[in-house]
Amino acid sequence: MKNNWIPITLMITICLTISCKAQNIVPIYNSPIQGPPLPHYLKDVDNDFDRIVGTWKWQEGNSSLTIELKKVERAPDAGNSVMDVLIGGYTYVKNGVVCTKSLPMPNLPMDKLTNHPIWGGRDWHTH
Repeated sequence: MKNNWIPITLMITICLTISCKAQNIVPIYNSPIQGPPLPHYLKDVDNDFDRIVGTWKWQEGNSSLTIELKKVERAPDAGNSVMDVLIGGYTYVKNGVVCTKSLPMPNLPMDKLTNHPIWGGRDWHTH
């Protein structure tokens, strides 16, 4: 009687394994142009985005351009897939006058990340 739980546990494990769809982890760089099979996770596996995350500023006299970039992991993508993306905003000042401004960036929910002025996560070039 005490070994009856083994077949039940084994059967539940098999059923859960069969019913679960694995998410393919695909590097953002060198991912296939036609797109990987769904569902997938386009992941920044080499942390390339980390090199450009932060605040960048150009200034000349009374004019400046400030760009802020943040990395978001596992942002929603098509077909229950996810991907790592960069989001950002900017402020452009010309001769001391603010011409355009999207900073500070709003704290948008994951399904609205494309509403940021700067948004992207895929690069089709190869190393």
